[in-house]
Amino acid sequence: MADLATFQMNRAPARAALQEDHFLKLEAGGPFVEALRALLAPRPPEPSQESEVQDDGFTEASGTEPSGTAVEGGEAAASGLQVAEAAQAAARRHLATLPDALQASLDLQATTTPPDSWFLRLLLRLDEWLSAADNTPSPEAFDRFLQRQLGRLVDQDEVDLATFDPGPERTTTCAALVDVLCAALLVPESWQTAQRAGRLLLVAGLVTLRFDRCRPFESAGSIGELLQHRAPLLPSPPFPEVLPDKRVHLVRAATVSDLYVVRSEWRCYEAGEVADITNVLAREKLEHKRLSIEERELTDVLGEERVTTEERSDESKDQVELSEETQRQVDLAVHAEGQVSSSGQYGAAKVDSTVGASVDFSVSDAMRRATRVAREAVHRATAAIENRRRTERTERMLTRTEVTDTHSFDNPSPEHVRGVYRWVDRIDRYQVVRYPSRLQLEFQLPEPGNALRRLLAPSGTAALDDPGVFALEPTQIDRASWSTLAARYKVLGISPPPDESVAVSVTVHGSTSTLPKDEAVWNLAPATAKEEIALPPGYEAVHVSISVRADPLLGKFVREYTDSTGTETIERFRSLSVTATVADLAEWHWHPGDHGNTIQPDRTQRKNATAAWQLPSQKGQLTYPVRDKLPVRIVAAGAESVSAAVLVQCALTDAAYQSWRQGVYDLLLAAHQEAQREYREEQARLAMRGASSVRERSPARNQQMVREELRRLVLAWLTDQSPFPGRPAVLVDHPENTHLPTALEVAADIQFLEQAFEWQNMVYVCYPYYWARTDQWDDLRLLETADPELGQFLRAGSVRVVLPARPSMQCQVEHWLAFRQPWASGTPPTPDKPAYVSVTQEIRDQLLPPPDGIPGESWEVRLPTPFRWLDASARLPHNPRGVLGLPPNEPVRPLCDHPDGHGDHVDGEE
Repeated sequence: MADLATFQMNRAPARAALQEDHFLKLEAGGPFVEALRALLAPRPPEPSQESEVQDDGFTEASGTEPSGTAVEGGEAAASGLQVAEAAQAAARRHLATLPDALQASLDLQATTTPPDSWFLRLLLRLDEWLSAADNTPSPEAFDRFLQRQLGRLVDQDEVDLATFDPGPERTTTCAALVDVLCAALLVPESWQTAQRAGRLLLVAGLVTLRFDRCRPFESAGSIGELLQHRAPLLPSPPFPEVLPDKRVHLVRAATVSDLYVVRSEWRCYEAGEVADITNVLAREKLEHKRLSIEERELTDVLGEERVTTEERSDESKDQVELSEETQRQVDLAVHAEGQVSSSGQYGAAKVDSTVGASVDFSVSDAMRRATRVAREAVHRATAAIENRRRTERTERMLTRTEVTDTHSFDNPSPEHVRGVYRWVDRIDRYQVVRYPSRLQLEFQLPEPGNALRRLLAPSGTAALDDPGVFALEPTQIDRASWSTLAARYKVLGISPPPDESVAVSVTVHGSTSTLPKDEAVWNLAPATAKEEIALPPGYEAVHVSISVRADPLLGKFVREYTDSTGTETIERFRSLSVTATVADLAEWHWHPGDHGNTIQPDRTQRKNATAAWQLPSQKGQLTYPVRDKLPVRIVAAGAESVSAAVLVQCALTDAAYQSWRQGVYDLLLAAHQEAQREYREEQARLAMRGASSVRERSPARNQQMVREELRRLVLAWLTDQSPFPGRPAVLVDHPENTHLPTALEVAADIQFLEQAFEWQNMVYVCYPYYWARTDQWDDLRLLETADPELGQFLRAGSVRVVLPARPSMQCQVEHWLAFRQPWASGTPPTPDKPAYVSVTQEIRDQLLPPPDGIPGESWEVRLPTPFRWLDASARLPHNPRGVLGLPPNEPVRPLCDHPDGHGDHVDGEE
């Protein structure tokens, strides 16, 4: 059988020196092989010309690279991936253009058009005849059949095989088959074509070797060896450069060779070396009493005290005083004073008259206005906050283990009594069995016994590991690491870190007193709104944003004339003056409106006038952070009402963050101490049973578990899935039911991986513990089991595994290694196909080894066990199965005088 494993043997550099009986060199090839070689050769760039399609399936042109290739600078060949893709595309085209007669010959189909080449017809007839003879005909029968067929094909009555020359027919036919083989190997789904072409080339090599030797073959077995064990070597170049990289990488390249399996079985148990000797003198009573007391005391004392004292006080006092005094005094004094003096002379008469008057008017008007706004802010220490925390825990654990063994002997007889205890050895027999022509895959698996060792650990101890030293510091806990630490120490309920900043928003309202209905006033108390904003614990206010809305006051007010003395009563809006104060750390002032402060100067509409001032937002950083409560006060003079939206940005305090960090640290420490306590309790329980003991089954069951564990590790390697997840196909919520689409999807992988390999022929050898992790050395080398083979596997630091493929499915296995696709990218074989494995055959293969094994040499080995045996004889034993120093190589002076084992021997006795 020809397969990809044997085809890749051309990697060996000295192929010319290989023996012709073991390798079939396929140096010659047709146009397809030559085109592959040209694909790998660097070519200088030339002007692009119109391409022509050649018979080999490549697109050729004097200046054009094949499809999928690239040349850099005209000197370098295409990259490996591009070469593989181009070669595969050309291979598909080549296989699609094969002549019908050749295609029918490769597909084992009957055709009315026989091949043109008589040598190809000879190979087809000879292949059919050899298959009927199970590939092992006698040399005489082979020569007779070959002569008869040659005579018919070349029209000769008698053909002398010693002098017959097949001529160019053989060269042309073999070149065409090599082209088909190389093309089929590059196309995953054409593995059957590759297998058929490889078989015909092996038959051609058998015929050519018969012509070259000029003599018959030695035996029927030699013909079978040439057909079944001869490895074809692909032409190099272009192989292996044009092959795609394999998806599954092995320790060594998969090759076809004889597989040697060592099978074993136990034969018997025998008493071995002396384990102990007990002597009881005559009339002596001997009693051995062993009392073992182990006490372990653990005392943990944890004390912690933290005192935090903080004193602070915020006091604000605002005082607004408005006073207005008007005094008007009018004095009117009219003083009339008249005097009439009259003297007249009529004619000669004389008349004198006098009139006088005095009027006094006095007006006095005085007005006093005083506005006083006073604010007092006092920040002093008037309150004390004390946080005292004290934690003290004392834990004392005392573990006492007491074991008492009493062994007594009572010898009332007058004779001395001796008791000889001997170790029990198990005798195993091993035999080598050779399985011819197996494709072998090799793996190197580290620490193979980890999972099985945990499974077989004594009940209740499998999951307990030493928690080690608690080396964590509170400073190592932060926002990025707390969740990882919680998972490491298996702690639930840890609060996440507090936010670095939060925002608090409140709205405050205030209004002034009610105006008199029919009385004008000079002024009115301002609208005031105040609030103490509660801040979240652990946070401090660092930034404040305030947005104010004020409604101007409309009413009857008394005011002075601006252009003359006197007052008047007028219904207008008052001016606004708004002040916002945050503690004593920030203050803002607003003075909106015009100088006259009259929003609607038209008197006819003043009663319907409404107005509100939306003052711009103000933001500010506080002089220093404020905690617990933040006082806010809004004073709006000339406003009927005022409201403000206050947004406070708070930052996490360092004390709060440290408190959270310390709380997480305490929880982690408590979890570690609890894990340490449980671990020490388990160690105390293990002291009574032996820390290295495992729960064992029968040796046959142990061997079954070991092989199943190795199969799991090998499957993880083959599927490139570690840990190996299996192929689950059940409903997640209802695992008792099957998910049919998934079951159909994974069926191909499961059946292929179970059927494509001879799992019963898997062989392995365990390497010692020192190839494992160093922290596992102590546990591995001290592990003891009653079954020595199980103990060797559990202690192994690494294991070498060789797994053979089923002979009928070697090509499918090679396809899996190259592409990781089951059944060579096809469907599972049906019962009429050679690769089909029936249920009956699977059951037999699980219970029995393959039937084609050839037994070889055998030997027996003595293996130690932890059991002891009281010898029935009181005499000192000898080794009846010694193999060293046998005649004629005996020691010059043997020290054992009683090789037959009879009689007591003491040094110095004669």
